Amino acid sequence: MNQMVQSNQMRKVSIEPQDYGSHYFLPHHAVVKESSTTTRVRPVFNASARNAAGHSLNENLLTGPNLLPQLVLVLAHWRCYPIAFVADVSKMYLQVRLHPEDWKLQSILWREDPRESIEHYVLTTVTFGCGPSAYLASRTLRKLAEDDGNKFPLAPPIVHHEMYMDDVLSGAFDLNTSEKRRHLCSLFSAGGFSLAKWMTNDPELLSSFDPSDRATEATLKVGLGFSVLGLVWEPQADRFYFNVSMTPLTGAITKRKVLSRIAGLFDPSGWISPSLIPLKIFMQSLWLLTKEWDVALPDAETAQWRAYEDDLQGLPSISIPRWSGVTKSARLELHGFADASKLAYAAVLYVRILHGGGARVTLLASKTKVAPLKSLSIPRLELCAALLLVKLTASFLATADFNQAPVHLWSDSKTALHWIHGLPSRWPVFVANRCSEIVTLLPQASWHYVNTKHNPADVASRGCPVSVLREDRLWWNGPETLSSTTVPWPNNCDDFSQIVPTETEETKSNVLVQSSDAPSDCELILRYSSYRRLCKILVHCLRFVTKLAQRCERPLTVQFQAAASVEVSVEELEQAEHHLCRMTQNALLSVEIKCISAKSALPKSHPLAKLCPIIRNGLLCVGGRLRNAQINEDRKHPIILPATSHLVGLLIDDMHEKLFHGGTQLIAAHLRQRYWIPRLKIVLRARLLRCVICLRYGAETAFQRMADLPGVRVTPCRPFKNAGLDYAGPFLLKGSRYRGSYSYKGYFAIFVCMATKAVHLEAVSAYDTAAFLAAFRRFASRRGPCRHLYSDRGTNFVGADSELRRMHSEGSGYYKSICAQLRDVHRTVWHFNPPSSPHFGGLWESGVKSVKYHLKRMVGDRSFTFEEFSTLLAQIEAILNSRPLTPLPDSFEPQNVLTPAHPLIGESSVVIPEQPLTEAKLSPSERWLQIQQITQVFWQRWCEEYLSTLQKRNKWLSSAKNFAVDDVVLVRDEILPCARWPLARVSAVHPGSDGLSVSVPSVPSVSGLRIKSIIIVKPPRAPEKGVSHSSARQAQAHVTLTSMPPRASALRLVPARHDPDTSELARPMSLEEAPEEEYCVSEPAVIYTPTPRTVLAERARDIAARQRALLRPPDEIEDIFAAGQPISDAAYKAWRADPFLRRPLP
Repeated sequence: MNQMVQSNQMRKVSIEPQDYGSHYFLPHHAVVKESSTTTRVRPVFNASARNAAGHSLNENLLTGPNLLPQLVLVLAHWRCYPIAFVADVSKMYLQVRLHPEDWKLQSILWREDPRESIEHYVLTTVTFGCGPSAYLASRTLRKLAEDDGNKFPLAPPIVHHEMYMDDVLSGAFDLNTSEKRRHLCSLFSAGGFSLAKWMTNDPELLSSFDPSDRATEATLKVGLGFSVLGLVWEPQADRFYFNVSMTPLTGAITKRKVLSRIAGLFDPSGWISPSLIPLKIFMQSLWLLTKEWDVALPDAETAQWRAYEDDLQGLPSISIPRWSGVTKSARLELHGFADASKLAYAAVLYVRILHGGGARVTLLASKTKVAPLKSLSIPRLELCAALLLVKLTASFLATADFNQAPVHLWSDSKTALHWIHGLPSRWPVFVANRCSEIVTLLPQASWHYVNTKHNPADVASRGCPVSVLREDRLWWNGPETLSSTTVPWPNNCDDFSQIVPTETEETKSNVLVQSSDAPSDCELILRYSSYRRLCKILVHCLRFVTKLAQRCERPLTVQFQAAASVEVSVEELEQAEHHLCRMTQNALLSVEIKCISAKSALPKSHPLAKLCPIIRNGLLCVGGRLRNAQINEDRKHPIILPATSHLVGLLIDDMHEKLFHGGTQLIAAHLRQRYWIPRLKIVLRARLLRCVICLRYGAETAFQRMADLPGVRVTPCRPFKNAGLDYAGPFLLKGSRYRGSYSYKGYFAIFVCMATKAVHLEAVSAYDTAAFLAAFRRFASRRGPCRHLYSDRGTNFVGADSELRRMHSEGSGYYKSICAQLRDVHRTVWHFNPPSSPHFGGLWESGVKSVKYHLKRMVGDRSFTFEEFSTLLAQIEAILNSRPLTPLPDSFEPQNVLTPAHPLIGESSVVIPEQPLTEAKLSPSERWLQIQQITQVFWQRWCEEYLSTLQKRNKWLSSAKNFAVDDVVLVRDEILPCARWPLARVSAVHPGSDGLSVSVPSVPSVSGLRIKSIIIVKPPRAPEKGVSHSSARQAQAHVTLTSMPPRASALRLVPARHDPDTSELARPMSLEEAPEEEYCVSEPAVIYTPTPRTVLAERARDIAARQRALLRPPDEIEDIFAAGQPISDAAYKAWRADPFLRRPLP
């Protein structure tokens, strides 16, 4: 710890108790490593320890990608060098400095003496134990190689391909090793790293090392030696040994101990896999015993484990040559072998080196896997072994050492070879998938057959003791045929097409199925769609047949008692209902009736078997268990009717109409009093969807995903160059400040800047065109001309637009003198939202809400003059323009808050007064530059801070299917009742800028087509499950509808039918509940059609009645609405004098 402080890897800091929340303290402890030759005692920091809140540092850090190469490939590359050396990056993690802002996340508590007080320290370097430490250290070394690699060209390949963590494994083919070492040391020194623990197999190179830099033999499990990537390397003999010491387990042998000992056997290249595969098979067998982790194993398994321990004692005696025999001029070939047994399958890879007229075969690597518990045939396991071999070979082919080597793969299974050389689509799915992957991964491989006796993979798949493996030449050097010949192995593959596999190809058989016609319903019942009409018609038919039989004196099987009167009687209708049930049962349940009549039981799998059906009055009825119930016979034994019959549908429709369009539960309760219909609720829900009246009352509205914001909302421009407009009110204003003055209704107009959300309020004395034009002139005079103006379709706005256009066309002198710029340069283009679409103007609707919030609290019941009301609006305007545009952090300075007032006056409208700058004297040019700077800073902050807050969609997230031409929709009229809503058909679709249509459809009105918003438009298709219809489409798109409804005011479109899977939909969200950022305006112009006079007359009468109601006490409101009589002067004076009667009315 003192060394870390002295080397500036740990710094002492002072942390106040109130700042503990922003620091993370790492627990640490000492670890003693006896095999270390440099630092045997070292601190270990635990970044995975959880704090009091249950969080740890590692779970909040990104670990980064894995930059380490495969360990087996690093060893294989190192074995290609005749002259090899190793080195170690001294304290690699501690040489990588962290950013100072991250030091507080590596805080620790430490004191050198227990008698001293605890002090605070921070770790300034990458710490072993943190998740991203490995990536940070490796990435730092690679960045060093990229930056300074051109100065030392021999060093970068070592950093990228010959290092595993802080271990360097490199070498050379000649005596130029010292130059390579010099480049490597210089590169690492440039980055502040140092290399230590040098060791080589070349005595001349070893003599050039400084004695202090040489590696010393460490005390390993097998004695003294040099540890290299978990293996023991003897440089003088240039051979590998295994650092394994199998001391016998003490105490009870449990599954936990066995697994821990097996996991400690490190063999990255699979050189001793034949001796380790029995241990894997043994571990799999322990799983089948279903023993707990700490329960002693049975005696048989314990004895077997003791035998494995005795056998593995000989592992340290196995040695492998480090150098594989590769030279610069040698020609390389890769030969792989695959084999499988009932318990395991294996793959072995060799390199065949042709050089100097001789051939040498060296074991590179092997892979073994235990066979799955699910039983597989031997040919399929052989195919799995072939796939394992292909994956192993492909990893070696990806390296620069073997990418040019020819590939020869061998298997002793002719069935597997036949599968590999065949078309994968011919085989079963299991075989086809693996054959396809084999051909895809290694298409250039040449496959050969090898006898099992000469297959080295057979040794790994079956396993062998260590004593046998040590002397097995087949395993270490491959088949003798590879080393006995000195010519390259031919690439031609053997012909396996004539081999008959044990599993033949998958054959597709054609099966002929004879289908019989299902029983059809009665033809008479299928002709009619009304149950009452069907019953009456059947009564007349039965009357005719009965009279005809009486005249011909022929008996009838159908018994019918005709009434004497001409009118149809109740008894005849009941008989007709009985015969309708009989006809339906004879057509659809004839087999069941014959079975019950013969007094034989229905099969147990039959859906009617649980009902114990009986024959009652010639009909198939429910036998059931209610024989002793005190109810009538019809309810004890209801008539059975099949759910697919047409009669059931007619009964449901008739009962639905009788019960005034009741729901599923109500109709089912009434039907089951007389009839038993299987799956009744399912049939009911499907049938009720066809009811047009229920459709009109239960129709849901359309929706579409929220569109992108229009360009005027996200483009910097002069304030109020593009503005939104709305009216609000009325408010009661006084003619003067004196008593007895008259009162009148006043309003205010709100102008909202589309870019900065700045607000401009104007008091308006009347709700007409002239008053608005006056307010608009005041607005344009103070804020400048408005290029684009957006509003709803108020009558005063439409009239003002016509007036402005007339001024443009006629060249009014007033317009020339005052609004020359508005006419010639900045001509105002007026955009109207579709009728009944307030969500298109959410920006100014939200402004109206904010203004009313302050007005209600400041005005109350008082009345103001026009001048006082204007002053009040100006103060509210200043307050609204001082609202922040972006969310405020916890600590902020008021003068730095971005508000809509900044582009208007350069600062917030409502600020704390400051001391005047009397001493600062600025020249006019400097003041002008300062104003320019304020403007530029605002738009820069507007783009950086505010614009990004408009990115998120808070609702209307999913896209719905667009409207299509000829879609039938239901037109919703807010004035008409639901039962009188007309149908319409889509005649044209106009997609929006984002490709999603049906935002603003055109619906028919008295004078033609009228464009409407689709927040209330729905095509006759069911919505997707889980999609809420509480949102509406806000894109710029149109749909044109044909067909004339009876009225054209406030039309809405809803679906023409429901889907049975549609769930209950959420209620629509009101404008006040939604944030204003979710609204945008529609760009296209809108066709406007006046409301019919009849509708206006109805509205006028309603408004007059409501105004008269306000002059009377609450208990007389209903009388006024009912009678429509004018209020008398005496009653009005009494109302004015009584404060109780003048209380606010809803």
